Amino acid sequence: MNKNDISIYASIDRLPKDSRDRLIREIKKNLSLNSSGLFTNNSNRLDSDSAAQVEDYLSEHFMGESFLVRVWICILNFFQRERRKEDIYKIYILKRLENSVNYVYKNPVIDFRKGYLHMGFVEMFFALYRHSVKLKEFFRMLENGNVVEQTMLEVIQSKIPNFKHKMEDFLESGEYEKFLKKEKSQNDLEEAIKAKISNYINSISLQTYKMVEDIFEFFYVLNSFAFFPYKSFFSFFNIEFLDDIENLDAVNLDNAISASFESVDKYFSGLFDLLHTLRSIEVNEDILRIIIKNYFFIMESDEDGILSEESLLKVDSAFKSIVSIMSKIISLAKTLPYLDVFKIYYKNPVLKPKKYIPYLDIRSFYENILFLNVNGQIVKKHSSTLKALMNREIKSLIKNYSVILDVNNLIFKGIDLEYSNFKKLYFLNEFFKTIYDITMMEVLKIVNNVVLVNNVDLRNSFISLEKNINTLRKEIYDVCFELHYRNEEYEKYKRDDKDDDSYREKILERCLNEINTIESLVINFTDYFIDLKKKYVALLENNNALIQSALNISYKLSAVDNEKISLAFVIGNVLSIVSQALFIVENL
Repeated sequence: MNKNDISIYASIDRLPKDSRDRLIREIKKNLSLNSSGLFTNNSNRLDSDSAAQVEDYLSEHFMGESFLVRVWICILNFFQRERRKEDIYKIYILKRLENSVNYVYKNPVIDFRKGYLHMGFVEMFFALYRHSVKLKEFFRMLENGNVVEQTMLEVIQSKIPNFKHKMEDFLESGEYEKFLKKEKSQNDLEEAIKAKISNYINSISLQTYKMVEDIFEFFYVLNSFAFFPYKSFFSFFNIEFLDDIENLDAVNLDNAISASFESVDKYFSGLFDLLHTLRSIEVNEDILRIIIKNYFFIMESDEDGILSEESLLKVDSAFKSIVSIMSKIISLAKTLPYLDVFKIYYKNPVLKPKKYIPYLDIRSFYENILFLNVNGQIVKKHSSTLKALMNREIKSLIKNYSVILDVNNLIFKGIDLEYSNFKKLYFLNEFFKTIYDITMMEVLKIVNNVVLVNNVDLRNSFISLEKNINTLRKEIYDVCFELHYRNEEYEKYKRDDKDDDSYREKILERCLNEINTIESLVINFTDYFIDLKKKYVALLENNNALIQSALNISYKLSAVDNEKISLAFVIGNVLSIVSQALFIVENL
């Protein structure tokens, strides 16, 4: 005979009378059969009419899968902490009952989709759990694009007159430029921003933060409910134990179910505290709609930030669905008898759950989100701001700056080239022609022949560097001359209307070879002028009396100008020009 053919009633009849009566009472009590009207008298016997009613009741009201019923059985066992021989029979009978019902009926006996399962605490627990699964999907959906954080920021800023949020609001004038020029480290910049943001945050009324906390309380309480660790909760009941009911060791039953009551206490307490809080929660529908709309803006809006009609319909549909789920959860928390179960579990009729409020520190959130947003602006604007600063620096340093910025329109037009290195070459060419040759070379000679005349070793290192720079200068002039010649040849070829791909490829190959040369020149320029900077800085800081005396020599600005300044001041200006040139070369 198939084990599923064993009648539950036959199994009950095998029990001794006392055990059978006690078992029937337990089943009636645990299934709430008395309150369901299935038994019209107080007898502990199960008559044939009642048996039919029980099967009808089970077929109409049980739903879901056997796993959930097994969990329920374990919960019932857990509440009855003392395990007796009769308890083993009860587990056996209920398991047989489940098998029998599932065998007899074609459709699943347990179907949570229809919303039935009128069994007191079990009804509450699994109805809430079913809603929590749907709610968790919603919260996980919102993890994309920091939707909730964006909404919270909007709400906070709507409560603050003239709120600050731009990078410029938290940076002193020129601080960002110093960072771009690497005169200020990223850590120093971030510390300066943090200090400004902290001062701004402290200037906002605490009442404003409290107001926003209250607005979002519903969201975080429901979030905590959705992400309550149900799986860990289930694990304490050792569900696998029931999967092998035939081989159950009755003698070893206590060892088979290894629940830590202290741990389960923690989970039950947390769950009931959440439910207690849910009773007083109201869904802020305006905020919820904004959150959902922001999600679809991030995920589905077009380049202009506009949602299509279809997306707007999705917003409305999602809003109605989520409000419905949240309302059902709150309604269940208000109406189901969880408080009675809580009292029974703790065996204290006056014990009440505390109100559970997730800690939501709006002030710290606003401070952190502002810092992240400002940092985000710094990263986002870095490229464009750096380019604008570099162009400004070129224009302030080089009079004929157009030859650098428009080099792609001046040489080898029509050939697919990366012009960055050519821009660097033309900058170096203009730098040497208009700055180094006119002013810096003379300063170097004065330093070598006047300041360091009595310091042979130091003077030799300066002279060696000067020779390297002059060699580099000549190489740059030569490469530029060669490029001009090649470009004139190319332009003449174009004017003659010769369309020869082989010639264009030859020109391209030459240009690529020149790029390798230019890269080498740029590296040498960077190395030499960094060395020059270090030498000049060390010279200005040198405590040698003769050197300091020489540095204070008056230096005439020009042949027609009688105004004089110290050599140290001139060297300081040269250092500024060198820093400017190195910045431009690095970022062109």
